[in-house]
Amino acid sequence: MLKAYNIYLNEPDFYERIDFLKHPEIQGVFRPEDDIPYNKIDAVMVGLKDVINDNFLALFPNVNYVVSNTTGVDHIQTSRDVQVVNLDPAEIEHVTATAEFSLALLLSLVRKIPFIDADNVADRKAYRGSQLSDLQGQVYINSLFNCSYLISCLAFRTTLPTVVKWRP
Repeated sequence: MLKAYNIYLNEPDFYERIDFLKHPEIQGVFRPEDDIPYNKIDAVMVGLKDVINDNFLALFPNVNYVVSNTTGVDHIQTSRDVQVVNLDPAEIEHVTATAEFSLALLLSLVRKIPFIDADNVADRKAYRGSQLSDLQGQVYINSLFNCSYLISCLAFRTTLPTVVKWRP
């Protein structure tokens, strides 16, 4: 007979799309707002909001697993004998969200979007960004393309080219 696991979701919104109870090996799923049977929790599923340390895990005396849907585990700092389960970067080679988000952030800086003050929109000159269609914009496009290419290479842990042509 399979062991039935009780899971605590530290950040339920990270896992809202998963129907845990359709899996027969999961007995119960608990969220922070629930009445949590701390001594019956077998696994804690976390995100990046909190640092998971010995003080946090002391709440769960019988926990055997800390599961994180991240590639890094710097937010899990424990000396407890628990198995940490996380994403292996090799298994998510084709996830482009990090590179796309980086490119979006770079574009938002060119257009000065983060600096817009909702209380002071009358002074439009303060928020005038650069158009990407002029000569200076061409420099931005080339720089943004090269930056996003490098970010993609780093995100996918692929080999960087030996020569990256920057066009300042």
